[in-house]
Amino acid sequence: MRDARKHIAIIGGGVIGLSLAWRLAQQGCEVSVFERGQCGREASWAAAGMLAAAGETGPGQEAFFALARASREMWADFATELEAAANMAIGYRPGETLVTAHTDAEADHLRATAKHLHKFNEPVRLLTTQMALALENTLSDDVQLALLSPKDGQVDNRALGQALLVACSGAGVRIFENSDVQKLDCADIPTPRLLVDGELVSFDAVVVAAGAWSSPFLTETARGAPPIRPVKGQMLALETSGPTPKHIIWSAGVYIVPRANGRIIIGATMEDAGFDMGVVEDAIEEQFRCAVRAVPSLEDAEIVDTWAGIRPGTPDDLPLMGPTSQPGVWAATGHFRNGILLAPITGELMAQAVMEGVSPAPLVPFLPNRFD
Repeated sequence: MRDARKHIAIIGGGVIGLSLAWRLAQQGCEVSVFERGQCGREASWAAAGMLAAAGETGPGQEAFFALARASREMWADFATELEAAANMAIGYRPGETLVTAHTDAEADHLRATAKHLHKFNEPVRLLTTQMALALENTLSDDVQLALLSPKDGQVDNRALGQALLVACSGAGVRIFENSDVQKLDCADIPTPRLLVDGELVSFDAVVVAAGAWSSPFLTETARGAPPIRPVKGQMLALETSGPTPKHIIWSAGVYIVPRANGRIIIGATMEDAGFDMGVVEDAIEEQFRCAVRAVPSLEDAEIVDTWAGIRPGTPDDLPLMGPTSQPGVWAATGHFRNGILLAPITGELMAQAVMEGVSPAPLVPFLPNRFD
């Protein structure tokens, strides 16, 4: 007799795919994750681990801000549960973010951002030069204005990916790494099938969570599906014996993330460079210069690592989450710069959607059919 549990396949083993797999397994599903390389080693590995909902919004993005803020509020409990399940720390730290302005135009933009966020009761504050330097004394003294976002935080994204992998395995998820999904077939059949390493396997549902590599599967399954475009980001890590910032800092052209281990993560470029993963010296040097402009004490820091990652972008830079036009095929991709931040809520809401067959209200603005 066939197992009554739902058999779910997830294409992609980044933090989005693994978060969803973990939640589905907790609800009694039999889950298989197919990852083209190693789980958690693409955009999830390359990220900076920021949990900064306020920095990722603007006029016209109210639905996204609501989603991002809700996910941010889930992070403390999510981290506690995950660390217990995986028996390892993931470096979750709630904290404050400072966005700095060094020109009149940047200051005007910060004032507009603060006004917008106050409409949603987000507790951000504008800081004068004196207030900003008193709070973060590593800042350049040419800072004109700063925006303090007190409810953000960070997580060690690389540890997060590894912990999710352990938690998934402990929950019974079957993980297939270095596994080539050659085709997603759903034409004229009751349930979708995957052609994996030459073998055709049927599932009750398939979720496309392959990040920047999602487009081929969506093109096969969804009429008018928007392309997922690869957006390259180059980053670096610093070590220094000098003063280091206490806050996550966003400044023109750069963000600065101080880690608990003493390293400082600097990122990130935004490049339409296809799937090129090469690190370009000029790009790294420009980011370093931008970081030093914001925090002059970093001038003597040593660059100890550089890397690049590929983010999944969409035409409106918002995620694709929900059913495609083909029964049994779902999308959970296109998270662009916010996959780490959105992992808890994506896992929870997409698991609910797949189990019930209906997208919860918070997902409606992000359905794949919004481009039809």
